[in-house]
Amino acid sequence: MPDNSLLTPIDGALFRQTMSRYASGVTVVTAMDEQGVPWGLTASSVSSVSLNPPLVLLCIDRKANTYEAVTKASFFAINVLNRRQDELALLFATRGADKFAGIPYETGATGAPLLPDVSIAVIECRMYAQYDGGDHTIVVGEVVAARVSEGQPLLFYDRKFGTFVPNPPQPSAPPTEPDPWALDYF
Repeated sequence: MPDNSLLTPIDGALFRQTMSRYASGVTVVTAMDEQGVPWGLTASSVSSVSLNPPLVLLCIDRKANTYEAVTKASFFAINVLNRRQDELALLFATRGADKFAGIPYETGATGAPLLPDVSIAVIECRMYAQYDGGDHTIVVGEVVAARVSEGQPLLFYDRKFGTFVPNPPQPSAPPTEPDPWALDYF
């Protein structure tokens, strides 16, 4: 058995390069601050957590200028961007930008700002929990409202935006009984 005390974390550059090989969806997380001002940031660290109760998580850099608005909000929204929204993703990723200037939004059932015209899914959440995650905070939201639209997602891979291209159909193969454990990750 290896001596785990000899293992040290990899350096930040290698970690960033390694994680860039993990394709993810692109979202804009939005919240209203206590004065009713909308805030938002681009996030690709978003994941489902639980079906019962329905929970999602996102990771927010503690240095993000949207950090306090989201972490202090009772409600927030996750807007899943469509494949033509790379400019919007860059706008909401830009520190100090007036992110909502000229960007139409509506107020959701929770009071969070929603971007329905550009989103293929909108997830409204009640703040459920927050956890320390190094230089980020892991925010867990309980999903209280959602809607879905047609369209292709905007993806992020190797520090570039792209879209999903389905694999071509495979030649017919004899039907097989699926392994019930093979789909356990959904």
